[in-house]
Amino acid sequence: MAMNVTKNWPLGGALEDSAKPKDLEGIIAGMAVKKDASGELIKAVGAVKEQAYFALDSQDAFDVIESKRIPYILGNAQVQTDQFVAGAYVPGDELQVSVTGGEEGLVKVHLGAGAPTYGWVDAVETVDGVVMLTINKPIPMGAAS
Repeated sequence: MAMNVTKNWPLGGALEDSAKPKDLEGIIAGMAVKKDASGELIKAVGAVKEQAYFALDSQDAFDVIESKRIPYILGNAQVQTDQFVAGAYVPGDELQVSVTGGEEGLVKVHLGAGAPTYGWVDAVETVDGVVMLTINKPIPMGAAS
């Protein structure tokens, strides 16, 4: 697991919040997450009009276990993550959260069909031996399709 916020956080305008994760959801730092009807964080699934956020910590992180909350970025930031579906990515690719079962919380190239835009690829690079997507996160995330 690898993730990093490269611009606009913790200062500079990124919008952030935190919420309780759903028990046993298995959220990993860098995944796309959303709130369920009870306000708990779950993995995003690319549903039409879904508002997806960027998890800053994994559900099993000590701070998350102690506080019972996962911090997340709503938008206005640039992030790096290894939580994406394997494939070819190039700068400028529009991204969506995967709608494929078993890929919940992962992003991939936007396929249309009403899925919200999660962000755009700024760069693809290897950081400490891990392939990372640098993603520009819009405000509000998920508003475009």
